Amino acid sequence: MKIDKIHIENFGKLSKLTLNLNESLNEVYEVNGFGKTTLSVFIKAMFYGMPPARENLKMERKKYMPWQGGDFGGYIEYTTSQGHFRLTRFFGKTPESDTFELVDMTTNIVLNKPKFEIGEEIFEVGKDTFEMTAFFPQNNFLSFANNQISANILGLDKLKFDLANVNMAIDKIKKKESEIKKLRPSKEDIARKKSELSLLKNNLIKIQNEFENKQKEMEKTRILISDKTEHFEELEKQYLLQEELLATKDKIEKQLFSLSSKLNSLHLEQEKLNQSLQNLPKPKSQNSKSVKILTLTFGVILFLLPVLLGILGILPIVWAILISTIVVAGGIGIYFLSNNKKKMTTETVIENQIKAKQTELSNEITFVRNAINQLENNLKSYENITTNEDAYFDAKDEISMLKMEIERQSFSQQSCKRDIDKLIEEIDNIEDDINNLETKDKEIARKLLLLTQTKDFLSQANQNVSARFVEPVNNAMDEILQKFELGDRKFVVDTNFDIKQSTDKGMKEFDYFSQGIKDILSFCMRVYFIKDIYKKEKPFILLDDTFVNLDDENMKKASKILNTLSADYQIIYLYCHKRCVAK
Repeated sequence: MKIDKIHIENFGKLSKLTLNLNESLNEVYEVNGFGKTTLSVFIKAMFYGMPPARENLKMERKKYMPWQGGDFGGYIEYTTSQGHFRLTRFFGKTPESDTFELVDMTTNIVLNKPKFEIGEEIFEVGKDTFEMTAFFPQNNFLSFANNQISANILGLDKLKFDLANVNMAIDKIKKKESEIKKLRPSKEDIARKKSELSLLKNNLIKIQNEFENKQKEMEKTRILISDKTEHFEELEKQYLLQEELLATKDKIEKQLFSLSSKLNSLHLEQEKLNQSLQNLPKPKSQNSKSVKILTLTFGVILFLLPVLLGILGILPIVWAILISTIVVAGGIGIYFLSNNKKKMTTETVIENQIKAKQTELSNEITFVRNAINQLENNLKSYENITTNEDAYFDAKDEISMLKMEIERQSFSQQSCKRDIDKLIEEIDNIEDDINNLETKDKEIARKLLLLTQTKDFLSQANQNVSARFVEPVNNAMDEILQKFELGDRKFVVDTNFDIKQSTDKGMKEFDYFSQGIKDILSFCMRVYFIKDIYKKEKPFILLDDTFVNLDDENMKKASKILNTLSADYQIIYLYCHKRCVAK
């Protein structure tokens, strides 16, 4: 494959740049700052595209946006065994906004966009493989073998890489191992859980002991309450009996006081009756003046009437006088007789009433005195009652305090029981966690063991297969390395395609070499890769000031190798120093 023409519309700092290339060695000499690296990135991007900015650590899409604005891209004309083509690409901020056009310049027909990147269609290698072989960046172009390179060199390139490539399978196993290891519980986690479990169990034992002690204290308190209650019940019986007796005594005393008061009242009333009886008046006329006048008037009339009748001649005078005399005498007798009878009747009634009342009072006084005597006799039977209220109330308060104490103990015990239940639940949870962690650890360990055994088996198989190719690879590398004067150094390539130096003290790793030696070894390894991997189309080789770390002598030797390669490969060499590689 050969690039015939490059046109950059706008790419980074480059704008309206056109380069016509020959089919062998093309040297582009420009000063620093021209944009040589930008040019190399443009060529690679035309064949392999540009990834999204978020997936590219180099941020190439953002970095190479045209400084001056305008369309971001250009075209390349190239020739392969299939014909002459023009590839035009313009890039946007995202891959979705990119444009792609491929024209067959023999027929001027626009071809369909290939399923994969055009570079993969032409060279049958991916972008990573292209960058590890034919694309030499300005710095750090160290050579490494990815899965595709290993498969090609080991003869597995004719198989599907995702199934037959041993290194790819090993990488997948390693990736899986890494993923599983992240899920594996650490020993520290399990130890921490066990330590937490041990602490909780110790706390549980402590609280259980405390619970038992509280239970014993409660039992003692219950027994004490039982004993105190029996004593209290006896005191309570006595107290209630005394209360009843005292109530009866109080009732008798109240009745006695009432009867005494009544007796005093009766005595006072009796004295008043006696005084009334003594104060009754002696018998004497009680006629009033009016009665006397009336009686006298009536007597005069009765006396004068017969006389008047005699004078008038109605009666004989003798009869009239006789009748008047009789009337007068009778009136006088009746008057005195009625007056004395009336006086005698009033005094007797009053006296009899007083005496009757005295008799009634005397009987009532006698009854009250008898009742008082009876109550006084009854009261004597309560004189020996002694109350012990202090003992009763003290016992009552003590039992009340004990009941409050047992309630407090019960509450404390319940709280302790809740703590126990909570601890048991936490212990169960942690034991479950530990069991789950240990089960998970065992399961992951089993999977890791299986993966490790599989990986070891594949690695051993890979080593066995690769061992057959180690000698040819080393022979090819020796042939290229002989063109550089490296003294008596012996460099070897192992089955992982790592370059080492064989010394009397053992193998010296690649990382310990000087940068110049690293560049020479990487360059030789890449040349070997290029010759061995690209079987469909030979690639163009792009070098961006690759030999800046070589001294003049090794630069000349590198130039010879490139000149030799240019007979079979198109080489684009970008540099800024005056040391060229032309013949």
